[in-house]
Amino acid sequence: MSPLRDNPLLRLAFGFAAGVAIADVLQRLCQPLADSAFVWFAAVSLLLAVGVEWGIRRRRRGETHRSFLFRRPLIGSLLLLLSVVALGGWRYQTVRDRVVVTWPAEAVDGRAVIRGGPVCRQRSVRYLLDVNGHRLYGYLFGSDEHDSWAWGDTLLLEGVTIRPPMNFSDSLTFDYARWLYSQRISGTAMIPAAKATRLPLVPQATTVASVIPSIMRLRGRVTGWLRSRYAAAGLPDDVLGIVEALSLGDKSALGDDVRDVYADAGASHLMALSGLHVGVLYMLLTMTFGLLFHSRIGRRLCGLLAVGLLWAFTLLADFPPSLVRAVTMFTVYAVVALLSGDRSPLSALALTALVMVGIQPFLLFDVGFQLSFASMLSILLLMPQWEALHVHMPLLGRSRLLAAPVAVVFVSMAAQVGVAPLVLHYFGRFPTYFLVTNMVIQPLFYVVMTLIVVWIALSWTPLAPFLTGLLVYAVRGMNSLLAAIAQWPGSTLDVIHFTLLDALLLWLTFYFLLRYLIKRHLPSAILALASIALLLLSRLFS
Repeated sequence: MSPLRDNPLLRLAFGFAAGVAIADVLQRLCQPLADSAFVWFAAVSLLLAVGVEWGIRRRRRGETHRSFLFRRPLIGSLLLLLSVVALGGWRYQTVRDRVVVTWPAEAVDGRAVIRGGPVCRQRSVRYLLDVNGHRLYGYLFGSDEHDSWAWGDTLLLEGVTIRPPMNFSDSLTFDYARWLYSQRISGTAMIPAAKATRLPLVPQATTVASVIPSIMRLRGRVTGWLRSRYAAAGLPDDVLGIVEALSLGDKSALGDDVRDVYADAGASHLMALSGLHVGVLYMLLTMTFGLLFHSRIGRRLCGLLAVGLLWAFTLLADFPPSLVRAVTMFTVYAVVALLSGDRSPLSALALTALVMVGIQPFLLFDVGFQLSFASMLSILLLMPQWEALHVHMPLLGRSRLLAAPVAVVFVSMAAQVGVAPLVLHYFGRFPTYFLVTNMVIQPLFYVVMTLIVVWIALSWTPLAPFLTGLLVYAVRGMNSLLAAIAQWPGSTLDVIHFTLLDALLLWLTFYFLLRYLIKRHLPSAILALASIALLLLSRLFS
């Protein structure tokens, strides 16, 4: 079985992503193509694909054709794929034309609507602003009044200079400008307090557009309430940063020392809201609802209700890409289960990628998006193969006691196969003890997540002090274990200037090596050795 052959959505997702990447390369290296060029290319490819399919059907009915096209169904599939590639390029170009803006060099006056924030910095407060339909980060400073402004407030700006996204002069690896564009941010502005005035709210008729500000204001109140509960409970700073990261998706309170410990121990993924967190929450929600509903239809409706609450959690965390990916996949699963259809995780992942990249093509270049989908795709592709492989092992295949730790090891290895090349490319370091970390920390992480949910639900009861003590003890225990692992000799593998070509060659090495181990395919072993040789040559010349 071939994943690409058996999952048409996966082929479409790869084709659309390839179109986005090609359009980006054309944009950066040479003169970009116009929107109409991509549209014409997509239309011609689609018409040719339809013509080839029509000719094949006529040939099967006995009408002979000498044309080479009508004897090769693969050509029709390639033409259809080319049309999808062209659509990806067209979508990238149209979104880029809206996001990339040439701002005036002089200071301007105008109005801005708050669409996100506040995010408190050391000397300023950052808001996401909407200026004439373009999103920008506004850094307001010089007054404490800015902290109380909320989503939907209209600001009058006077004499403000807006600059396009630019990279930091001291950053050699992180492309800050590209990251801003991936978030659809068209510019930044430093705004003194004297140059920004909040205008009074104007009552509006109740429409779909007017409901959104109310929802976002409610989100601000909920997050503010949670932060006040955390402060009232007296959570220590080292615990507060972890709790806010896991419950609100806000990692601003995490200290640099904590971030370094999690990175060196191979546990950074625990702080990025993703499928692991969604799985824990979904399990807790379905277990709770299962106590209330016992019928088959009731359980299915409870699954949909749990998905609705997961989307509420995604809103609370401000829609991080990894969390959106996970919740979208759970949504597809729940809807298909309700309709009693066959669930395909690869198709669900491909559909999720198509929707997210179709809405925002720049997400394809977001590091978090790449890591999230690479890890999930690697798990879905490799786990069935490794499960079939370990069944034939004398000890592991028959031991129920070792089933759980073996599953953790296999899932961790599958995820690392997908993300290791990207981690080396973007960060230049790789945690060598990631297997130990996942085996030791994952059970404790489940406990921490469960305690956070229970603490939020019962923080108003007399049990709150007891639960607070348990939560502090569990979080500090997890941090201490990770700090101990991070201090082991050789906890990280540092690699300098690991290029994108190196990452591709490493992926090919993993693929051919695993193919040889699973199928004993000799040409795969030769190709794996060739990939290793090319990787060593690339590292030598770089």
